[in-house]
Amino acid sequence: MLKSIEKHIGHIQLKNLVPNVLNKLYSELLECGKSKKHVRYIHSVIRIILAFATKEGIIPKNYAAYATPPKKEKVEIKALTEELQNFFKALYSEGTNYT
Repeated sequence: MLKSIEKHIGHIQLKNLVPNVLNKLYSELLECGKSKKHVRYIHSVIRIILAFATKEGIIPKNYAAYATPPKKEKVEIKALTEELQNFFKALYSEGTNYT
């Protein structure tokens, strides 16, 4: 993971890792076929590294906090199987209130 990050932004000084540079990195990674989850993980690693650099006084702010990683992919969750749906339909078709 760190080699991948270094390959893309290793030549950039920490003070120059501003949000638009990081956003460009995220876009490039997505265009290269990396998943949104992978790019979000890279963002997390960079954010942690820059937080340490901020704590040590190397940079004034953690610019990764202002970057915009890709949104999480929404996964549709189907809570009820068809069997359970049929069960509840049959249960409530009697007209009895079970609540």
